Amino acid sequence: LNTIDMSKRLLIIRHAEAAPAPSSLKDFDRHLTDNGLIQAAKLGHFLLDEQIIPQVIVSSKAVRASDTAQLLAEQLHLDESVIHPHDTLYNISMGG
Repeated sequence: LNTIDMSKRLLIIRHAEAAPAPSSLKDFDRHLTDNGLIQAAKLGHFLLDEQIIPQVIVSSKAVRASDTAQLLAEQLHLDESVIHPHDTLYNISMGG
């Protein structure tokens, strides 16, 4: 009898390092720093090495989150269609 592993994993990944917002830029529009671009790429490589390949990437529409999601998808050799941007994720607070 063949068994199928039906376990699922939920990874919650915060966006990579983002630049501070100058007064002329909305927080929503902040970009990743050069270091943030490297962080996102390294995380994608790590996930690939560990064979942790998401079926879906759900992301805020904020620029820094979208950029992180796109970089992860690229490093994991995934089509951009796996990325599902959502407006409501931007204002979610994890407490603190």
